[in-house]
Amino acid sequence: MKTFVSKLKEDLQNLKHSSGSAEGQEPSLFGSADFEAILTELWLSEEEGNLCVPVKKEWEDILKSKPEGLILESKGKEKLLYFEKTFKTKKALEEKLKERIAASTKLKLDEGRIVSFLEKSEGKAGAIRLKEGQKDAIFATIRSSFQIISGGPGTGKTTVVAYLLAILKELGLLPATERIALVAPTGRAAQRLTESIRENLNKIDSAKDDLLRGQTIHSLLAYKHYLGGFYYNKDRYLPHELIIVDEVSMVDLNLMRALLEALPGQKQKPIRLILIGDPNQLPSVDKGAVLGDFLSVLEEKGKFVSKLTESNRQKLGKNGRISKITELADFILKNESFDSKKPVSVEKDLEKTDEIGESVSYSSEVVWFQNKNGSDNGSRDEILLQVWKQYLFPQVKRISEWKIENHTEIKEKSLYDRFSLELKKFRCLTTFRSGYWGVDGIQEKLSFLAQLELKSQTKNVPGFIYKKHLAERLYYSGLPILVTENDRNRKLFNGDIGLVLKLGEELRAVFPIDNELYHFALDTLPKHEAAYVLTVHKSQGSEYETVFFYLPDKLKMDSNEKANRLLNRQILYTGLTRAKEQVILAGSTSSWDFGIGNSTRRLTGFQI
Repeated sequence: MKTFVSKLKEDLQNLKHSSGSAEGQEPSLFGSADFEAILTELWLSEEEGNLCVPVKKEWEDILKSKPEGLILESKGKEKLLYFEKTFKTKKALEEKLKERIAASTKLKLDEGRIVSFLEKSEGKAGAIRLKEGQKDAIFATIRSSFQIISGGPGTGKTTVVAYLLAILKELGLLPATERIALVAPTGRAAQRLTESIRENLNKIDSAKDDLLRGQTIHSLLAYKHYLGGFYYNKDRYLPHELIIVDEVSMVDLNLMRALLEALPGQKQKPIRLILIGDPNQLPSVDKGAVLGDFLSVLEEKGKFVSKLTESNRQKLGKNGRISKITELADFILKNESFDSKKPVSVEKDLEKTDEIGESVSYSSEVVWFQNKNGSDNGSRDEILLQVWKQYLFPQVKRISEWKIENHTEIKEKSLYDRFSLELKKFRCLTTFRSGYWGVDGIQEKLSFLAQLELKSQTKNVPGFIYKKHLAERLYYSGLPILVTENDRNRKLFNGDIGLVLKLGEELRAVFPIDNELYHFALDTLPKHEAAYVLTVHKSQGSEYETVFFYLPDKLKMDSNEKANRLLNRQILYTGLTRAKEQVILAGSTSSWDFGIGNSTRRLTGFQI
């Protein structure tokens, strides 16, 4: 860290000399420990995703000399300090949002015809029944050329967008397919958006539209190495007429600036822009809090935002009331327990269980897994052994019994449906990526348990699980695998999850792509790993019937995985709301308490 800050000081000093601003400025400023402390704090703040830091009283004398590379700005009564490059990017994004608001037009439409279309669509067998909030959002989005649709998991954000597309088509206002862009920050998120929009459109309108295909924002803007940037930019606008961006909470400052800069102004060409996201989910990996910033400034104006609040994802609870998953997620965000203003605690607010498994009937939709001796804090290996025995291995056995005699059977819809159900049935989540307590260590332990289980098998007896060693890896029928590197040619993206299946006499990797199953040779796959456990970050946008959420015993990993960054209220909220029916929490109660008490609201100073 000192090496970095020392280099930063040198760069700033060189900037001072090259800009000809050395006269009248104390050269000792760049050698002072106080100035180094300012740079260090600002740099560390950016590492945590913030754009700035509040100015401390003891910094004021140093900052009066206006050191090169740093910018001061006031927001209300608060003074904020930025690196100049970050500040300029923030200001550019603020200006672009102002332009988008100014360019937004209120469109006059035949609302009676829209109401009639909605009534007809909802009257069909198997149709989507819209809530009042969704209907309001549909009308608001149709009327405006710029709209943000925000809401928690399962509130029907993409359903609103699907209805928008169907209504525009009905009114003859839908642009040609090549003029519509469905985009998201990651390849997997773009694929999920495509699938969700298509699924909803098929329920609304039986005429399939398989030409709509999602892509990443980088792909839309067309990054070119020879340009050192995006092909579409402030000098060359995107040709689209309708752009829909999903998972906006994952979009960082620089990427959103690049996207808005590539949009034509209203004088050049009218364009619809729809942003979709949940501000309570995890923010972008890189700095900024774009969705939260946009919502905070636009909600004050009372327009451009449709907020959905009723979740369709979680089923009613066991007593016929709202699910405990939904309740607990709400209380986590408020940092209040169910019957007091105190933080939610494992001891007082969560039901306990000392037994887990597919056949277990839990007392609540959210339970804490404790030892048989009554201790809430179980050891990692004891917990993982139970997860393997009661959930993971039964699933492997069930999948390995599928009889697929040849490669053509992989295209049967009944197999696709079974495959999709298994992928959504169960997932283990945790907070950290590396180390003994993270995904790497947990995956290693589960792989060891799998090897022990498969080693004890007797070949050619009922229940035998076909296996194969390849490149020092063990593959077997029923193994879930996660792609960790994009392969655009085969439409496999970082975050895609598939299964290893036995096709005839061969093990193949099978993935759902565009509502069909595709199989690949194991030795031709892009980088991949077992998918028994995911980080909460990697699970964003997915949903499962049951989520086993493991909270690590240790609060601090390596220097790249700090507890305050990876164990907080937003992590708990996001992990919890991946489940539709059941959440099983386990691990360290102190980690739960730490996460509940730690909220990571990023400081950006965004204002328009």
